[in-house]
Amino acid sequence: THGPFCGQNTTFSVVAGNPVRASVPAGSSLGLALRFRTTIRVGALAMCSDTQGSVELALVEARLQATLWSHGKNVLVLRLLEPPLNDGHWHQVEVTLRLGVLELRLWHEGCPAHLCVASSPMATAAPAPALAGSRFTQLGGMAFAGCLQDVQVDGHLLLPEDLGENVLLGCRHEEHCQPPPCAHGGVCVDLWNHY
Repeated sequence: THGPFCGQNTTFSVVAGNPVRASVPAGSSLGLALRFRTTIRVGALAMCSDTQGSVELALVEARLQATLWSHGKNVLVLRLLEPPLNDGHWHQVEVTLRLGVLELRLWHEGCPAHLCVASSPMATAAPAPALAGSRFTQLGGMAFAGCLQDVQVDGHLLLPEDLGENVLLGCRHEEHCQPPPCAHGGVCVDLWNHY
């Protein structure tokens, strides 16, 4: 929650195929931080863009990946190979672009000192974040279904009530594979809203 009396909920659900869009004033460096939970193995968590380029935070085979784009071309990809993050638990992540270095962070009990980090300087000139104007953010995408919490773009907290009418407040998830619904040795795969 957020606010002087902790009365503003920062948690909301995202439905596959129905992304949420927002705009915030651009900062001096590009930063995207959030907490998420899902059972989906593949999908865009968030994308933040300005006139110079964009950074996408996604799950690829249940692993965290950050991709930096400039003029429609992929400039740099960072991946954390472990741990898998589609376990339905909350995970805190952050991606930043500062001084030509892209950095991806994951706070997780399976990481050394509870923090996994991947970072790399740009091989070519980095798209400098726009210092004026707006940063456009898309939360979710075609494949991602799950919940987001404490979403910050360049230090601006995005509150669910400011994100439009498609936002579902709170985070509800029903365990679809317990008890196992599949017969004859079938394997159940929880796809967040169905199995």
